[in-house]
Amino acid sequence: MLLHRLRYPEALASFDAAIAERPDYPEAHHNRGTALYELRRYDEALVSLTSALELRPGYAATYGNRGNVYRHLRRFGLALAGFDRALALDPDNSVAYNNRGDVLRDLRRPDEALASLDRAIALKPDFAVALNNRAAVLSDLQRYEEALAGFDRAIAVDPAYAEAHANRGLMLHDLRHFDAALASFDRAIALKPDDASGYWNMSLTLLRQGRYTEGWRLYEWRKALAAPIGNQFSQTAPWLGQAEIAGKTVLLHAEQGLGNSLQFCRYAPLVRARGPRVILSVPGPLVRLLRSMDPAIAVVHAEPTLPGTQGQRSAAAGWVSGSRSPAPNNFCRYVPAA
Repeated sequence: MLLHRLRYPEALASFDAAIAERPDYPEAHHNRGTALYELRRYDEALVSLTSALELRPGYAATYGNRGNVYRHLRRFGLALAGFDRALALDPDNSVAYNNRGDVLRDLRRPDEALASLDRAIALKPDFAVALNNRAAVLSDLQRYEEALAGFDRAIAVDPAYAEAHANRGLMLHDLRHFDAALASFDRAIALKPDDASGYWNMSLTLLRQGRYTEGWRLYEWRKALAAPIGNQFSQTAPWLGQAEIAGKTVLLHAEQGLGNSLQFCRYAPLVRARGPRVILSVPGPLVRLLRSMDPAIAVVHAEPTLPGTQGQRSAAAGWVSGSRSPAPNNFCRYVPAA
């Protein structure tokens, strides 16, 4: 079947044809909704799955799949209701218990999430996804050693489970076992080389170790995350430190809030020392303070669109400026109260 072979666009066309010929075919509506879900067309998936339930109200799998759609739409209460309904119709459905645990975690109800995941694992002891999700909940509960053991158990069941390797790396990072964390991220990247989150996670650990050259380079993967960071100027060629910039204009812009701006604005003078005009765009509350840093640097609030500028995010400015260690921190004066 095309759906099982992950050929979702072709499967969708097939289901559309089946529904055109027989509009009251609940399985076709269900499968169409499943294909749309896999294609991340969640609103359309919701319509198809709801149509399937109208035609066959007792279809447990459809309640479960609709719960998944609601979860991706961040309608967590409706997602939970869907999983509960699926389990009322099929009490031994380990997948529904796992998904229910996920949405309870979203709702910040970790004890209930843990109980639901425990039930999923009791029904299917080799359920690697549930083992991984259970470990994530244990991490939320600050039961770190148990969480680490849980990720190890998920990997023992499925050694090719990239997400479990990545989560193990995050847990080891939090426990300050940085070299072991990097080894886990390496394995996750080897298994899923197109997943930006693996490189992003590795960059944060490298930076934590003070390995700035490697860390900043991998930090650029943040722009390819599922929820990208730092893509405000995607139409402007970024300056990555190699090109000559004397006599040009460089826009350094904040991307992650006040703390990020305060930490990395200190690199702006190092960029200016290479000869360009520098514009530093920061959150509004910091403009007055950071204008005391260097009168030759224009500090603005609104991010301007300037013809001929080359953009670079403030968090990566240390890398592209050529610095391999923290810049001096005596970069601005205290601002007196107004």
